[in-house]
Amino acid sequence: MPTVTSADGTRIAYERTGDGPPLVLVHGTAGHRVDWREVAPALAESFTLSLVERRGRGESGDAASYAIEHEYADVAAVVEHAAAEVDPDTPVSLLGHSYGAICALHAVRETDAVDRLVLYEPPLGDVPEPEGAAADIERLLREEGRDAATAAFLREAVGLSDLVIDSMRGDDLWRARLDAIPTVPREIRATQGERFDPAAFADVAVPTTLLLGGDSPSAMRRATESVADALPDADIVTLAGCAHMAMHADPEQFVDAVRDAPAAR
Repeated sequence: MPTVTSADGTRIAYERTGDGPPLVLVHGTAGHRVDWREVAPALAESFTLSLVERRGRGESGDAASYAIEHEYADVAAVVEHAAAEVDPDTPVSLLGHSYGAICALHAVRETDAVDRLVLYEPPLGDVPEPEGAAADIERLLREEGRDAATAAFLREAVGLSDLVIDSMRGDDLWRARLDAIPTVPREIRATQGERFDPAAFADVAVPTTLLLGGDSPSAMRRATESVADALPDADIVTLAGCAHMAMHADPEQFVDAVRDAPAAR
């Protein structure tokens, strides 16, 4: 798998597939590039995809200490490389989900190669995290292992039922989540208590589409609306009948929304 070197020297892996203008995809917490498996084949018909494997999992490296700002630089490095691989003059589309959407939003301030931004429910502002969630995951990792910690995260944070979680066990995506679960506590802590400052994004002129699940909780709706209001050129597209995981629940609707997202003219 190809890699790029981020600003702090960490190697960030990504999977490249498809044909067309570049599209970089950034997964969320407890995620992995495999998260895009239901939508990647259709998107690859229109774009050259770079499926980022964020630091701390899979074939990507990590650093001795963690700061979310390193992830902004990671995404920017992949974006710059994706542009160079296809055509240095071809702008890049950037898609981020959840925590990956936070990273994508900040990354556009570190590169001028992006002409289209798609953010799927970035948990900024008024998105409550259960008190002690990070410590609970760490305790489960110590006492019961990765499977129990992963199931607890998907149940409490994502809202999946035990029946759905049990149906996920054993496939490639479940194994990828087991690989990523040790990174969850640090990502929870990185955003816990963080105040969203709209003024910080007033200069982000990239056309932005915010994806919002029609069935997502009100806190996620408020957060999405706050980000849209802060950006000079942003619209919200509602994914009917979906919540936080539309790429799995309704891949066709998700792909259509990404393809239809406007780019800079």
